[in-house]
Amino acid sequence: MNKHIKLALIFAAAALAGTGCTVDDYNDAYLDGFDSDQEVTDIQTVSYTLTDADYSSVANNAANKAIAEAAGPEAVEALAAVGTAKCFSEAAPAETYLPAFVSAGYNSYLSNGSTVTVTYRKATAQAEEIVKLTAAETYTVTGENYKSVWGETPANYFTPSKPLEGYADKFLSAAYPDAAEGTVKLVSYNYSDSEPSTGGESAATSIDESFAGGLNAGQIVKGESSSTWTLDSYNGVNSAKVSAFKTEGAQDLWLISEKVNLSASEQPQLAFDVKISYWTHDGLQVLVSTDYNGVTPEEATWTDLTHCFAFDGSTAGKWYTAGICDMSAYKSDAVYIAFRYQGNGAEKRTTTYQVDNVKVASISRNAASAASTLAAMTRAAMVKERYAAYTFNGTNWEPTPDTAVINPEDYEAMGSSHPNFSSSFSPDVYLPVYLKLKYPYAQPEETKDIAYQYYEDNVTSPRADRYAFDGSQWTKVEAYETLEGPFKKVDGKWSFNPSLTIVVAPDKSELSKSIYQAGVDWVIANKDPMYRYDNRSDSYMTDSEYYSGCAVGYTNLNWRINTLPKYYWGPAGEDISAYENWASDDKEAARASYAAFYAETEKRFGEVMSGALGTLYPNVKMIDGIDVIYTLEFMLYTQHIGSSTGKVTHAFEFKLVADGKFEYVRMYALAPEFELMRDENFK
Repeated sequence: MNKHIKLALIFAAAALAGTGCTVDDYNDAYLDGFDSDQEVTDIQTVSYTLTDADYSSVANNAANKAIAEAAGPEAVEALAAVGTAKCFSEAAPAETYLPAFVSAGYNSYLSNGSTVTVTYRKATAQAEEIVKLTAAETYTVTGENYKSVWGETPANYFTPSKPLEGYADKFLSAAYPDAAEGTVKLVSYNYSDSEPSTGGESAATSIDESFAGGLNAGQIVKGESSSTWTLDSYNGVNSAKVSAFKTEGAQDLWLISEKVNLSASEQPQLAFDVKISYWTHDGLQVLVSTDYNGVTPEEATWTDLTHCFAFDGSTAGKWYTAGICDMSAYKSDAVYIAFRYQGNGAEKRTTTYQVDNVKVASISRNAASAASTLAAMTRAAMVKERYAAYTFNGTNWEPTPDTAVINPEDYEAMGSSHPNFSSSFSPDVYLPVYLKLKYPYAQPEETKDIAYQYYEDNVTSPRADRYAFDGSQWTKVEAYETLEGPFKKVDGKWSFNPSLTIVVAPDKSELSKSIYQAGVDWVIANKDPMYRYDNRSDSYMTDSEYYSGCAVGYTNLNWRINTLPKYYWGPAGEDISAYENWASDDKEAARASYAAFYAETEKRFGEVMSGALGTLYPNVKMIDGIDVIYTLEFMLYTQHIGSSTGKVTHAFEFKLVADGKFEYVRMYALAPEFELMRDENFK
């Protein structure tokens, strides 16, 4: 990662940390009787695992956006990638962007001193390119771009003689003049194996389009819109479908017919079937032009024919004939019919339209026109929508190396009726086969990055995976690591704090019981079962252990000298003679027994809880230059500290010495009256 981005993020976060209003500002203003001076304390230690939706929330958080914008365009792009790739990265670290997310969820009720440990995904160093690919913006080749390729030839697609590779750098450089080195973009374009006509062929004299051969990408113009016309094949019946549902910004989508010659027609008419679903607005126009250049509809003159047809939202979900329009006024040799859809998801203008059986019928003086009609339809069917990935190398845009994008025709070849993968049409099943067919001569250790669309929770979004070839098969490479990050609230602000304090209160809470149970489980796995033997029931306890004193049911540490040595350590075969004088009238002898006992129990508990922390927090990572200390506060139950104390009495510190591995450091009393060897205990 560029070090300048890191520094920029640090300064941006610091500059913005003091802005915004507090909860008390709101409460004072709007809640009668609220006293902001009365402190309500709720200190908790909470664990939370991010969901896929949470990564989007992080990326869209206003405070995070402000931090990224202050740091520069590279940081803005990296933050956006968090939402699409569903992970953090070196360029968008969790330490910078999770505090705002934690604050939004916990700030209103957790007090200073609280800690939220968040489990999250971070892209591995080798997967940074996957993150860029997943988050890449799509550039759609425009009508003007095609005109610059073909001149006066009306073609809105690339061909073998004029491939995208020869023009992409020009288009992308104009669209993104300030792109940073390493920026990745997807390019959406049309392609045909056939070269365009240079003129001379006669146009079809009628149209009879049922979309049986698919949807012609060459007839779709969508400009900057994120949505498009798609082929719907419900119940085996094809139709052209369009909607602005779940889009952002204005959608302006054209579906334009092939050129039709009506110059020799008598009483030409236009008719089609329509189905309207989820009506929210009138969004479809029917237009006709005689001067469309075949590429840029905005340069043509269009006459609105919408008034000829009935688009009735009350017929929701039902097919019907929209109407019949007299086309006698358009007896030209170059007539184009267009369906133009305009909507906006953010404004709730999202009506879904489906169009089928589009017919321009006439009484023709030339019966041989059927042949030219078939030829025109064949030419149209050759145009396919495709995608390619491009990376800016600092000077030029070039195809992203070792990268492939799954195209609509690929999904179809795999057997899908939709241009995307899903839980029922898994990329994990089909991508290894796709790679084997696409790269038959791949060598061992070759890797490929694959971008594709994935449908989940009613949303289709981009994803990307990396695959490696082992000489016989392609296998997906794990691109992410799972980490845990503690975030602590201090002086009203949440910040990353790798050192963690956990209050294991004697309150029988789920948190406290889980920590004691982890200690018991470690003893079960590693120590003699006699440390858990209950001679009263002649059974072995699974919720208590007396090797170190963890008692789940009571959520305290049982360090009673009259219990552990006599009933558990001795039966386990230990020499307990050093502790036998605990009740002696000789105070020095008693003190010596207590000192030996507490030293031994401390050592044992340090051993047990070090192992337990490794199972509770296996994803905690070492941080260069920082000592990560976990401090756990427990209540001790001893001969001098009663079981009804009701609060934690001692703290135990553990140091992270390797990823997910802890080492005991020390113990100390939380108040003078809890000192184990104080003189008052031996008077």
